Amino acid sequence: MKLIIVLFFFLSSSSSMAWRINKGNSISEEIKEIFPMVFRVERANPTDEEKNSVVNVFNEGRRGLAKSGQGAANMNKLKWSDSVSFPTGECNFETTVPVKNGEELMGLMIDEDLSNLKANHEIISKLADQSIFNCLNPKQTAIQCKEIPCIINSQSMPIPYCICGPERGLQEEDFVLGTAGSKCPGAVDDGLCVDPSI
Repeated sequence: MKLIIVLFFFLSSSSSMAWRINKGNSISEEIKEIFPMVFRVERANPTDEEKNSVVNVFNEGRRGLAKSGQGAANMNKLKWSDSVSFPTGECNFETTVPVKNGEELMGLMIDEDLSNLKANHEIISKLADQSIFNCLNPKQTAIQCKEIPCIINSQSMPIPYCICGPERGLQEEDFVLGTAGSKCPGAVDDGLCVDPSI
């Protein structure tokens, strides 16, 4: 239940501008503010500057989540890792509307997933299984983004994709509610737990 409360608060009423669904903006537009690198990955191997940008933006978002509502006392700071495990299997989508590129597909998918999540908060575990939503898991310590090959409406089209690790998904017991950083086993950086290897 506490996971649902934290995520509901996150999705609907955080006071942080980057974490709020604003009137006039689609959900995917707000997610693009939260996870902008997903929509900027243009090659399989991002530069060090792009990697740092990804890490900084995701950590900013995780910090906002840790400090919102009842708080997440155990939210870890992320670092880039080329060893984060991406889902295996075929990437193949058929959409009811035409899409020009992988960015548009990701926007549609995020809109649909967030709409489904708002209607049924209990599905977060399913949505987070090896997807960008697993980056909401406070136990995550690493992130990687890259383009992955995909077939969209029978056309070959790469899609930008980010995933966090080492956890596969997100479970209620992953969250420890409380003041941001108050349950870190070691150092704290403005509400985020710092793994000594970062």
